Amino acid sequence: MGIGVFKDIFALSFALLLLTGCAMSLPKGPEGGCANEDFVTAVSAGKECLALKTTAGNSDYLVLYLHGDNIYKRPADRDFNKLMAKNSVGLNQAHKIAIARPGHNLTNGLASTGDSCTKTICVLQKNVDSIAIAINRLIQHYKPKHTTVIARSGGAGIIATILGKHPDVEINSALLLAGPYNQNQWLDTTYPDNKRQWLDPVYGVNNRSADEFIAGIRNDVAIYLVTGRNDTNVKTIVAQTYYDKLIKKGKNVVVIETDSTHFGFEEDDNFVKIVDQVSQGKSVLK
Repeated sequence: MGIGVFKDIFALSFALLLLTGCAMSLPKGPEGGCANEDFVTAVSAGKECLALKTTAGNSDYLVLYLHGDNIYKRPADRDFNKLMAKNSVGLNQAHKIAIARPGHNLTNGLASTGDSCTKTICVLQKNVDSIAIAINRLIQHYKPKHTTVIARSGGAGIIATILGKHPDVEINSALLLAGPYNQNQWLDTTYPDNKRQWLDPVYGVNNRSADEFIAGIRNDVAIYLVTGRNDTNVKTIVAQTYYDKLIKKGKNVVVIETDSTHFGFEEDDNFVKIVDQVSQGKSVLK
């Protein structure tokens, strides 16, 4: 089958899934990665192909969004769409891309390949590495002056891990919303009576935690640990403990406490003001 015919079939399938509301996994190439990597709807991530939802803007300022663990199988960009609806001037001007983690889908009908691990702790080693590859490929493609990553919950744990495990990925600012930076501490403080149900059946407590990789984080990365006073899913103490460890290693970090619940950060006016500045390469570190 010729390449042109394959692209026509993919385009027709994409149109049908938008009409039916079903999600379609992106096609892989013969050796893995994306068969049709365009950095707008798809980016290769090692053996996987990750789905993207892109809102065009000034690519000098690249803003990437990574969602949290999705046990309810909602579209991965649902919370980012809430942030977009706030019409932050700085964010509106930036080039924005929501990334679907392996096995997750977006509101544009596309789905990433790979294991979603929706009922377990999802900071699996293979997911961390594949997402790091995808982010690096996006940065290398767009060549921005400044890259901001906004990540929530489990996604924040992944990005915090990437900052230390893959410091060559040129992230300039990381807005991390209620991440489980030490998974055992998170489970002990939030689920003390039923911790075991959240452990991965294969990896168990050997899932990697972000605080294992602090030494590798570049000192020039601006890290914003955003917490919510009304967040019952991830307690503020988890971010504070991670902050203390980062400070001891001389990292560039601040804790920002909001009144948000776990699922309300993207609609919090104070957080939106921070996004407005950081997305344009400005620092709000105190």
